[in-house]
Amino acid sequence: MPASTFENLLILYARRFPIRRGKLRVINSLWRAAIGDPNTYRVATLKHGGFKMPCDLGEMLQRQFYFFGTYFLEEDILRCWEAAAKGAKVVLDVGANAGIYSLAALAAQPDVTVYAFEPTPRNCSSAAGKRETKWARSPARARGGGSQQEWTG
Repeated sequence: MPASTFENLLILYARRFPIRRGKLRVINSLWRAAIGDPNTYRVATLKHGGFKMPCDLGEMLQRQFYFFGTYFLEEDILRCWEAAAKGAKVVLDVGANAGIYSLAALAAQPDVTVYAFEPTPRNCSSAAGKRETKWARSPARARGGGSQQEWTG
């Protein structure tokens, strides 16, 4: 189902409106009305590298990925992370969660090898699944077991 006009306006507001104060509160207040659908699953386009990521808008961080295209509260840190990843051959993402920092490193340096470590099995399988099912832009392989994933562009 294509996004409604209200949903698209909310995405535009989240990503382009220059005043940050109160933005997250507005998104959290209006997102249910904006999607106008009981299905809360969407595909986000991330700011860093244009990667695609499946999201459940019922979960706070995934809602941020969908509307803002990144972790809203860590946007400045992600820019620094991307700058630090340029020219790197290997990047370690310890406590990778959904893998946003790993994807930002791949966006900055497409041929980097990223080792993402995530102790929560649900998050680990979710991040590996994004790469293996080609939700992300670059081809990659995931190997290792449990909580370690290796992504290469």
